[in-house]
Amino acid sequence: MIMTWRGLPFTMTLSLIFSDAQDIRSIQQIRLVGGRDTSEGNLQVAVNGVWGNVCDDGFGFAEADVICRGLDFEGADAFTWNNHFGNNSSGLRRGQTKYWLDRLSCDGVTRLAECSSSPLGMHDCGPTEIAGVMCRTHHSKCSGQEFPCSDRRGCVARSLVCDGSVQCSDGSDEKEELCEDVGVVRLRESTRRLEVPGMVAGTVAVKWRGSWSSLCGQISASDARVLCRSLGYGGGWTVPLYKGYFGKGLSPPILSRPKCEGHEAWIGECPGEAWSEERCLIGTDLGLMCSVEDVAVRQANGRLEVKLKQFPWASICSLGFDDLDARVVCRMMGHEGDALATSGPLRSPGSVWNVIIDCVGHEVQLHQCRLRLMNNTCQTAAGVSCSSKKGEVDAKLMSLLSTDCGVPEDSSRRYIGGLAKSRGGIIPALFDFPWLVSLRRKENTGGGSLICGGSIISEDYILTAGHCLKRRAELGIVVRAGDFNSRFVEGSYEMEFEIDKAWVHERYREHDRFDNDIALIKIQRRNGRGFRFSERVMPVCLPSSDASYDDLGACKLVGWGERSFNAGATSRPREVTAFVLPDLWCDNLYGGSASYTSSQVCSGESTFSQSGCHGDSGGPLACLTRGRYTLYGLLSSGSGCMSDSISLPNTYTRIVKYLRWIQEKIASAEGRQSG
Repeated sequence: MIMTWRGLPFTMTLSLIFSDAQDIRSIQQIRLVGGRDTSEGNLQVAVNGVWGNVCDDGFGFAEADVICRGLDFEGADAFTWNNHFGNNSSGLRRGQTKYWLDRLSCDGVTRLAECSSSPLGMHDCGPTEIAGVMCRTHHSKCSGQEFPCSDRRGCVARSLVCDGSVQCSDGSDEKEELCEDVGVVRLRESTRRLEVPGMVAGTVAVKWRGSWSSLCGQISASDARVLCRSLGYGGGWTVPLYKGYFGKGLSPPILSRPKCEGHEAWIGECPGEAWSEERCLIGTDLGLMCSVEDVAVRQANGRLEVKLKQFPWASICSLGFDDLDARVVCRMMGHEGDALATSGPLRSPGSVWNVIIDCVGHEVQLHQCRLRLMNNTCQTAAGVSCSSKKGEVDAKLMSLLSTDCGVPEDSSRRYIGGLAKSRGGIIPALFDFPWLVSLRRKENTGGGSLICGGSIISEDYILTAGHCLKRRAELGIVVRAGDFNSRFVEGSYEMEFEIDKAWVHERYREHDRFDNDIALIKIQRRNGRGFRFSERVMPVCLPSSDASYDDLGACKLVGWGERSFNAGATSRPREVTAFVLPDLWCDNLYGGSASYTSSQVCSGESTFSQSGCHGDSGGPLACLTRGRYTLYGLLSSGSGCMSDSISLPNTYTRIVKYLRWIQEKIASAEGRQSG
């Protein structure tokens, strides 16, 4: 079966009717429905008093002639496909069409009882694949072996209809509605359970050359919108998921590059290539999650409740629900202030959507957020705390951090090695990134080989990537600050500290190996002091909780990582200019919600060959905002050192998502009230 929810019709149907000796001879009546008169319409047949349709697979002139003669007409002027005489409404596309006949073949016979077909009721047809006929009358303008053009200005030999070459002046002999399976899409059986009233999910299959094929390749949000519309779902969630997320489809899948604009009625109207001869690897099938209409939200007894149109209210699991998601919910309820995610007891296990909503915070409606299916049993329900005031979390965090941040010393005013700037001609990078630290292996004589980078945010705390610590728990690590040339100790600026405490995010790698990739480190003070701030050691600023990642301009990534694969760490840090990419781009580049989440942001670098590499992980993505460098990301993954040709951009941990987590950890460590 296809994933759905009780009460919601299946998107795909495979009806099997078993009874003794039932074949095409069991058909008792035929009729035409939906036409202007009794000579035309969609074809229906009755078996034991039950009316059903005829699928248009293989339906052509021979079959249409037999039907029309059975209705006492001379023959057929034309056959029709794709529910020509019906209304392909959203309700019909979501529904279950009753078919009695599929692959009807009447070549060389004169009566329906002499035709062949699949067993009665057995079919693989979508809801709109309904065949019809236009029977010959005394008004017919063409001979019995000709097709009348729709404009009634010409006749075309039947053999020329749907041959790929237009003969009628109006093109009606090659119309897609007559010759192709227009918008015939279904979702195949999935290995993952879905319990969301009003939503379906599964592997996409399309009718192509008369048979079903699954799709592969990256598609845009507009492409997904058109595919969901073909399934009868519009105005709600349209979430593509890749790499066989819902299980293996029809193999091997065909490539699709439709390039839809979003308004098209079906994927064949899109300007790109709907599907091609090119095949993809097995297991790369495209999946979709689609829902009806927009989602409604409300608070009920401290819980967040959600529903889709005409379906019951349900809870959202607190797993993965965070302040960014809460911000969108509060916005939908008319609150533009602070938004906090909370949790509470479940009402009942059967009233919980088993999806994780994943917003980046700027969305206006929940259906604009990503979705993925839960892999765990839900224990608690999500809630929200909405406020008309802004900045509470920011104020609490700033009370724990230095306000003197993000303004490096102007290197042009300094003398470096006895040479003035006017003599050197190049502004050195010695003072440009005073918040940059390196995490190094602890050795008897101090810090050893490079592990990762990090950023100073206060006298005692730095931020780095979670994977820098998670896999090296057994290794001793020291934090080095004030460094420039790692081969030398450069005066009193340079300091090394051991780690007092470290927190890797509790949900690190919860969904993907770089999900929630953040760690907070508290250094062990020396002589009662942490970092001593100077022109070489200074904290970077943190963004506000409502900060946007749009239009950040040029940001800086810096670190001592390798310049090329296995080349070893550099002695001096290198600087790369990075530009934050739109979330939709990153979502497509990384395979959608299956691989890219709201914990990440990605960037394109000005010089791909100098992108992040081994040793740069955890390093700062700092952007100049309002005259101060602000930490918007921590380098999480990058392919910049793997080859000269970069296929994917760097990804960074999205700092805005973790501001409350940072504040609560520091407040708890310092013995302050965190709530």
